[in-house]
Amino acid sequence: MSNNLATSPQRRWASPLAALLGVYLACSAGSAYAGGCSIILNGTDGSVSVNSPFILSSIFNIDTGGNGPPSWMDAATVPINALMTDISLPTTSLGGCSVASTAFGHKVQILFVAPPGSLPNGSGYTVPSNVPGVGLRLQFPGKSNGPVANSIVVAAPTANVNPSGVVTYVPFTVRASWVRTGPFLTTPGVTTYLNVSNGGAFKIYDLTLNQMTSDAGNAVSTNLRPSATAPNNIPSLVVRTPTCEVGSVGGANVGRLVTMQSVNVTDFNAVGNQGAISTSQNETGWYFVCEALANQSMPEVSFNTAFPGPEDGVALPSADSTLGIQLLMRGVPVQFGVTYPNQPLGGPGEPLTGKYSSDDGATFQTQYLQNNIFNGDVLNIPITFRYYKNGSPLVPGAFSVNYAFTINIF
Repeated sequence: MSNNLATSPQRRWASPLAALLGVYLACSAGSAYAGGCSIILNGTDGSVSVNSPFILSSIFNIDTGGNGPPSWMDAATVPINALMTDISLPTTSLGGCSVASTAFGHKVQILFVAPPGSLPNGSGYTVPSNVPGVGLRLQFPGKSNGPVANSIVVAAPTANVNPSGVVTYVPFTVRASWVRTGPFLTTPGVTTYLNVSNGGAFKIYDLTLNQMTSDAGNAVSTNLRPSATAPNNIPSLVVRTPTCEVGSVGGANVGRLVTMQSVNVTDFNAVGNQGAISTSQNETGWYFVCEALANQSMPEVSFNTAFPGPEDGVALPSADSTLGIQLLMRGVPVQFGVTYPNQPLGGPGEPLTGKYSSDDGATFQTQYLQNNIFNGDVLNIPITFRYYKNGSPLVPGAFSVNYAFTINIF
């Protein structure tokens, strides 16, 4: 009697983890502005002229220890409001602001105006990105709310606008962070490049007329760079949802299909009407592959089948089958629906998935999130498949059963 056993482990992602490469903030070429400000950061970022968009680029890089560009995985171990990257930059080399003619001679303020959907966060706002669960937070330490909705006064010039329509302002600081705002909703295993289509703008407010001036300001948006080879060597911030699956089955049956050896009907005589036989049982070594686990995390595993038999671990081809297969883990029949915690993790994975910090004032605390990578047979989880007699009569022929493996990460 021959038997083909198909095992079909299923995947589940219980913990969503975040991933990092960097971001380039800019408007499309050819955008025209009636006026704006020169806001220079670290000599290269910001608005290089009063008619340019506001750009953030290299400030989103992080050290990956030589492991290539960083990528963030979503995981339950990363808390909400965790900072995926964080930096504060003072403005330098200020060239002033060009103001619309309606504000000549007036006192003005320079505002950051957040786009719709932004959430207030300290002295700034978290701007939504194209990935639910990730936001770009722009803060201006020490600054207060502005005179219009969703605005922060980033600078208040002491002198009125001069007859040439120019006003200068004192330097201020921009704190920029990518923030985990919730679970990522990306497809498991698929890389998603973060983008912010509308990041708000730096605008000028006329305090004399209590209204915005007619200029468009310096719009903030993102123009992604696909790799470190792109212009200005600006990488892109990438996020992924972790994937988990059965990584390997030992022996000749590599994959998710296990083929049993044929047995004779007479081999079942010793078990009576019901019971398992060890004849031609298939002993395999399995391990699980999960991307982006935190250092201390180990996957939980549970098992199930469509047609369970009368004893633990028994799967039948159909509800009335007289012959099935019994699954044992580490020599003990598995119980369907029961969670087995702290299983070994093995196989290829992401060696480094970035770092995050807590936002606790002056302290910037980091924690590396990385996959536990193991080698050797120690990792293998002994999984045994053996025939199980579920009644009489036994009819010679081939059959298959399915097991569902659920892998859960915390």
